[in-house]
Amino acid sequence: MFGRSLTRFLGEDAKGIMNHHPITISPNASLEEAAALMIKHSVDRMCVVVGKKLVGILAKRDIINEIYKRR
Repeated sequence: MFGRSLTRFLGEDAKGIMNHHPITISPNASLEEAAALMIKHSVDRMCVVVGKKLVGILAKRDIINEIYKRR
């Protein structure tokens, strides 16, 4: 089932399925702020931006790994 669905969408452009209004965060934001935004908007990752320039992607896993390293 998944294979057929995937095959049907392989011809799609990324533009057709991407999120046109991604949640963004500053690289200076705290992990607490990032986690709160992810929970509020039900997202697993966010674009890290300076002005309008993408400087990285922050994922829930990144936050969890950092918390684990600090304990």
